[in-house]
Amino acid sequence: MSDNKHYYYIKLKADYFDSDEMIVLESMPDGYKYSNILLKFILRSIKNDGKLMFNKTIPFNSNMLANVTRHSVGDIEKAVDIFQKLNLIEILQNGAIYINDIQNYIGKSSTEADRKRAYRLRINEDKKLLGQMSEECPDKNPPELELEIKLEKEKELKLKATEQNDMKSFLSFKSFCVEKYKGQVLTNCCPTLLVGNELRINDNGYLESYYNGNKIDINPNRAKELWKILYENQDVIGVVKNDYIEKYVGRYIKIEIQSKMTNKLETFYYEIIGYNIEDELYRLILKDVQTSTKANANKLYTLEQMAKLPFVDVKEVENEIYKSDNR
Repeated sequence: MSDNKHYYYIKLKADYFDSDEMIVLESMPDGYKYSNILLKFILRSIKNDGKLMFNKTIPFNSNMLANVTRHSVGDIEKAVDIFQKLNLIEILQNGAIYINDIQNYIGKSSTEADRKRAYRLRINEDKKLLGQMSEECPDKNPPELELEIKLEKEKELKLKATEQNDMKSFLSFKSFCVEKYKGQVLTNCCPTLLVGNELRINDNGYLESYYNGNKIDINPNRAKELWKILYENQDVIGVVKNDYIEKYVGRYIKIEIQSKMTNKLETFYYEIIGYNIEDELYRLILKDVQTSTKANANKLYTLEQMAKLPFVDVKEVENEIYKSDNR
């Protein structure tokens, strides 16, 4: 759609289905149908700036609405009745259906407050033509209308100023991180991310993600998400923790025990799959690689003691499993 009014698209807020009206509507029997019908009414009315008519002179009837929305006539009649009771629509004497608060669903133009005023005036003009408004009891008197317009404009200006300031602050933060930490680790303890997930700035100034020494591919959208997380948790920038329990989970250890029966040295491989905290120490949860048996370690460890465990590379474990399977 392209015209001088700049009404180009429909916008639904993230909490559209969380409004009282929508919650009540969808909680009814067949409520999902009514929700779908309402959305189709909104979309179809946009062609006429919120006024639902077949053309300039002929209004939609139940059969026509049933055809264009692909719902039954009975569903349409029930939906229209419910919409009126919930004040979601307004039906004039000539059969025209107006979607209330339609401006909440139309993409922003240059002045949203002016658009709301023009829409309200249009409804009032149609009502006057049909004799539905009393001159003694106008729908909204001019002072109230002008105050609402003024407040809307002030709200828009404040919102734009806030968005601009936030964007400037974000860009400044990002530039600071790139300049100071180029070729270095930004942090490995950022909230909402796995402990040990390293975020680095590479030599070209781009954000990279690593876990357990392995690079995690991130696309541009994921990079934006990570920058947002960093911006919201600026206190962790430059903080790199070397000792943390999570970095040991998923690693393998090799235990050699001399058999009392054969007097031979037997080798066992265990995977660290978790841990419990007891008296500020860690009890590891181990899984036998050969039998998949899980058990708690016999002793408690500090992080310093854990760093000295006989860790082995995953390739050694895979080779041992392969040898065992082929014996």
